[in-house]
Amino acid sequence: KEWKDDCNKRPEVIADELFSKGFTVRQALDFWRSNAADVAAKFNSRCRISRSTTTSDVVKSIVIPETEADQCCYVDIMEGGPHRPTKLLSHWWGARFYDDLLCIVQDATGKSGQELTALINAGVGEDDLHDELNASYWMCIFGVNQHIAICGTKYNPCNCQSLKYPSGHP
Repeated sequence: KEWKDDCNKRPEVIADELFSKGFTVRQALDFWRSNAADVAAKFNSRCRISRSTTTSDVVKSIVIPETEADQCCYVDIMEGGPHRPTKLLSHWWGARFYDDLLCIVQDATGKSGQELTALINAGVGEDDLHDELNASYWMCIFGVNQHIAICGTKYNPCNCQSLKYPSGHP
């Protein structure tokens, strides 16, 4: 994919494109269930992350490798594609991704404690939450194309050879 044209876009055009890269709670749950060691067996999925995996490690072990061929943001390859978000989730790269997920699902559903963890890890009560599971959020790990931002470093290995546009780029 050729990114040279992005340098010539007006900032508001780029901002609008980023703003269209949200995901639903259902997509976040599907991501967790298809990758998390403690729930993957129930959902016949791969075990690549756990409750202690950091957000940074999720990007390094899943987001960057799975988007390398298309050099796109992760929501572009999520089933159901990107959604216009209504909320933004800010995070710390060293925080546990599971905690980010807990925040999203609790915010959307109002559930807490065991009821919240049963929903996330086993789908308990999901049938009664159609609107809540369609709530949309934006989080940079899914909404930003990591191949033009952070991949290819010692912390985020990748061989895509994409042009990089780090923070502060004109």
